[in-house]
Amino acid sequence: MADLHVLLTGRGTGNRIDSINDEEVAPKLGITWLLFSIYFFALLASVSYDIEDLLDWESSITSEAFSVCAQLLEAGYLPCALYYLAFWFRPDELAVRISVIYSVGQAGKIIWPYSQQLRIRLLQLNGTNYDLVAQVLISLVGWALLPYLPESPQTSTFLNHDQRRYVVKRLSEDAPTTESRNSSRTVLYATCNVLRQPLFWVSSLIWSCHAIPYSVLEFELSGGLKLPFIWLILPAVCSAVIVPIVCGFRTSTKTWDPFKIALGLQSIHTMICVLQIFSEDWSVRCISLVLAFSTAGAVYPVLWPHRIRAARGTIGTGLSITLTDAFARCTSAIVAPLIFSGK
Repeated sequence: MADLHVLLTGRGTGNRIDSINDEEVAPKLGITWLLFSIYFFALLASVSYDIEDLLDWESSITSEAFSVCAQLLEAGYLPCALYYLAFWFRPDELAVRISVIYSVGQAGKIIWPYSQQLRIRLLQLNGTNYDLVAQVLISLVGWALLPYLPESPQTSTFLNHDQRRYVVKRLSEDAPTTESRNSSRTVLYATCNVLRQPLFWVSSLIWSCHAIPYSVLEFELSGGLKLPFIWLILPAVCSAVIVPIVCGFRTSTKTWDPFKIALGLQSIHTMICVLQIFSEDWSVRCISLVLAFSTAGAVYPVLWPHRIRAARGTIGTGLSITLTDAFARCTSAIVAPLIFSGK
């Protein structure tokens, strides 16, 4: 039960304010987090379907245009997920939750090979029709879950007044809130404040350096290796689901040092990416790819809480998350294709 409580709240029991304690609000916070994880899983699964199905379209211009739109849509999912969690939990409680968010995103890719077979053999739907059906179903799931996903503790209806006050008090002083009123001058000031922070540029550099080899792995899994897709992606994605959760859980319970874990994982999967470039052996590349993909997805969950902890206020937190993620995505989108352009 203690481990379950850590998974739900990120901390131990016994923290009381007035007549409310962690044990009373943990189930409700856990349900909110679970519903959000399911919703995030469905969204990423839908986007992975869209990108692959668009490859079947006859018009290359239409396919490229919708592919760009799908990528832009996917790019906003993770920053929004991290920003949403910052309203509800302290930075020291985020590692295990962010690891689950990353893992459910990877788990969405497990469904794709089987759904392709289901679409072709049973439903007999082409790529366009299947895309539309998936979007309708995901939209229905989203609308069904939205009433149960309040923006913040201050606006939640499933918490009573004392519980809302307790959840807000247990957050850090710099946590974002929906009660803040921000003028254009406040937004401009917060933006300049974020850009002046050395930590922002250091974090962006770290995230970008990690995103480059991670994008190389995505390239390999999407067809860089001429192998049956399903047999390669299943072990890689399954390992990418398990390893981040283990690392996030251990760092949340203070068992492992997050910076040492991140450095070790980064070193492993960077060396393996170099091996992917120079090795011509089929079995070595397959095994190393599975190992690298599992370690790559575990770096972000253990580092994001420390980046969020350094953010200040509602606008500062949002800008710190989105700009850091945007730098990483832009760098990987430009540099990673150049690395493998000749492979």
